[in-house]
Amino acid sequence: MKIAISSSGNTLDSSLDPRFGRCAYFLIVDPADMTYEVFDNQSAAQSGGAGIQAAQFLADKNVSAVITGHVGPNAVQTLAAAGIEIFAEQQGTIKEGVEKYKRGGFIPTTQSTVASHFGTGAGAGPGGRIGQGQAPTGGRGMGQGGGRGMGPGGGRGMGRGGGIRRS
Repeated sequence: MKIAISSSGNTLDSSLDPRFGRCAYFLIVDPADMTYEVFDNQSAAQSGGAGIQAAQFLADKNVSAVITGHVGPNAVQTLAAAGIEIFAEQQGTIKEGVEKYKRGGFIPTTQSTVASHFGTGAGAGPGGRIGQGQAPTGGRGMGQGGGRGMGPGGGRGMGRGGGIRRS
């Protein structure tokens, strides 16, 4: 059995990357002996469809489960079609995630945790949540991703928020 974890680095001590489709790396770990392979996420720089491409990549690697922070609806659909369990809204190090998985400490999800186009560079909002900044007026953005705009203008950004970007 192999599990994939979205990671900000290339070791078991790296932090889990909260973005699924646009994470820096995927660590594919065998929980039985903690051996792992590291893969650069080639879909991270894509202008669209990063979650779908990442999910297809992991399906090709025959993983049984994915541990990540946030996952969008298209990635959920692609992972589910491949029979891959999704454990979303996780945090900590890769090693901590694998240990929690081994103890049965996760509940799988079949629902997305963010809207489409979540990780496409939208501004950081309250609490530092990437890609879902909120305008003081609560206005909705107008982009495809339906992102919340930030700053003056009542949230009428292009769905990107126009705020401070975080990498």
